[in-house]
Amino acid sequence: MPFRALRLTGTALTAERLRLKLIARRQARRAAWLTLAVVAAIGSYILAHFLAWELLPATWTPAGRFACLFGANLVLLGLGLWFGLNSTPSAQERDLRVWRDATLQEAMHGGMTSPASLMRFGETIFDLYQQFRGFRAARAAATAHPAPPPPTPEPAAPAAATSPVEKVTP
Repeated sequence: MPFRALRLTGTALTAERLRLKLIARRQARRAAWLTLAVVAAIGSYILAHFLAWELLPATWTPAGRFACLFGANLVLLGLGLWFGLNSTPSAQERDLRVWRDATLQEAMHGGMTSPASLMRFGETIFDLYQQFRGFRAARAAATAHPAPPPPTPEPAAPAAATSPVEKVTP
């Protein structure tokens, strides 16, 4: 039974790893949109000052151009804020969180494993195996070098000469 709990915990960790990867992607998109919104806000602030300066002499031709640019910056600001702040978890992230929670609960309480979670576990293991196989093949190709040449045999040592002291014949 403890091995089953360990396997379920490993499955939960895999689900959590995948969920965190998706969260990191979502946060990167959110940061990009918020950066765009900040740039648009700074541009809108600068253009608002130019617009006010142009409206004082009551010449509408330059002011119309500035108003168009100011409006475009406000639209960019609105889009950036909308996409940056309305970032909700995807269906995939929610499913992974539910899967992780279910496997952790099952590991803690030792309940029966559902066929759906077994299938998801098998798919995850298969995906990890495919990734490992691809990594192993890439690593083997990257580190492949020609085999060293076989060692050359050393010449045979000459027969040991016997010393005259050993072979004393009467």
